[in-house]
Amino acid sequence: MRTYLYRLIVGIVIAIIIILLGIDIDSESINILFTVYGIVFSVIMSFIASFNTREVRNIEIRKKILEVINTMTKWTFIDFITVAILFAATMAISECQNITLIVYTKKININLASLANAITFTFTMILLCLTAYKFIQLRKLHNKIEDELIK
Repeated sequence: MRTYLYRLIVGIVIAIIIILLGIDIDSESINILFTVYGIVFSVIMSFIASFNTREVRNIEIRKKILEVINTMTKWTFIDFITVAILFAATMAISECQNITLIVYTKKININLASLANAITFTFTMILLCLTAYKFIQLRKLHNKIEDELIK
């Protein structure tokens, strides 16, 4: 859960920096990124589903491998659901007006749609990178298992 909070904090900080820098991320970019994330999610879930530990004879090692796979599966689903919720919220907020915040007696106008786009873009990019990392780690594990079985 702590890892998830770190992701949340980093994502929000990066999104605020994007907004303060004046970078405008449009809804079309979010749609494309969500599509890419959906494809990557599908690929990694297919790889996880096809992961075969049947030939591992050592029960304890097999159990550890399955724990790693189950943990990656759980977090991959959580990440995908998070991105899907953010995407849906961003589409719902896309028609919102500006809001004005007063910070230290200074008025700051924030476009809610731009903020939502920035948050969704940031989180999706972070989770896309983490998913790619998970895929690489799973591939290394798969290769290590194959190498050990060959010995």
